[in-house]
Amino acid sequence: MKVTVLGLGQMGAAIAVALVKAGYQTTVWNRSPGKTVEGADHAKTAAEAIAKSPVVIAAVSDHQTARDISGSAKVLINLATGTPEQAKETADWAAERGIDYLDGAMLAVPSNIATPEAHFLYSGSKAVFEDNREMLDLLATSVYLGEDPAVAALWDSALLSVGYATFFGFFHALALLETANTRPSEFVPVARQSLQGLFGFLGELAGEIEKGDYRGGASPVDMNRAVLGSLVGTSLSRGVNAETLTPIRALLDRRSADGHGSDSLSSVIEVLRTGAGRRVQEG
Repeated sequence: MKVTVLGLGQMGAAIAVALVKAGYQTTVWNRSPGKTVEGADHAKTAAEAIAKSPVVIAAVSDHQTARDISGSAKVLINLATGTPEQAKETADWAAERGIDYLDGAMLAVPSNIATPEAHFLYSGSKAVFEDNREMLDLLATSVYLGEDPAVAALWDSALLSVGYATFFGFFHALALLETANTRPSEFVPVARQSLQGLFGFLGELAGEIEKGDYRGGASPVDMNRAVLGSLVGTSLSRGVNAETLTPIRALLDRRSADGHGSDSLSSVIEVLRTGAGRRVQEG
């Protein structure tokens, strides 16, 4: 099978290398000259690269760049990072030009490409996903989320939210432990075990949210307010910035002030929800 990869940044190059190794006739193009992939055909222009393959993978930095270089594609798998709104805009742009479009979000680092550790999320044309499933599964574990082209980017945003919250909690923990001369490497095994337990609790919280019933939860709002208050106090007394914690405390305070202090911690989602979120829940 023939495939074109546009963009030879770290992710694009890793994708092209994996395709070449798997026996795909791979054409590559990069805006900045000098980057090469052994075994691939190197096109001089994006249009030339696109003309050589029925399927184009855009592994560029943003949606505007993907649109600028992919206008002659017949099938476009766009792996550019962006917002759900940008994904929808690119899908509309593709539809206007008769391009079959699949949007993708890469949950991986270059070294993980073509290994079980890599996960790519896709949404948009189901036909494009199914027709190219073997190739997509080669690159990463593939998850198809439906015809709405914005959904993969939305899931990516949701997972980034979890990731950043975890990282900044970890950094805050390390800053606290530095006051007792604890090395980060000493903390990692204990933190990993603790996080496994916390992540195991997600299913219970998700069930409460889906039912909309927050009564009798194992971790009520007011209990967590007290814990956060103590944690903020400990941080400040040790000279550690507590700015990662104060927004969380504010959300809990608001939920409690609304008369829901005995509800489960999961009920804080009611403070976070927009009208659109409530419509999804009600649907």
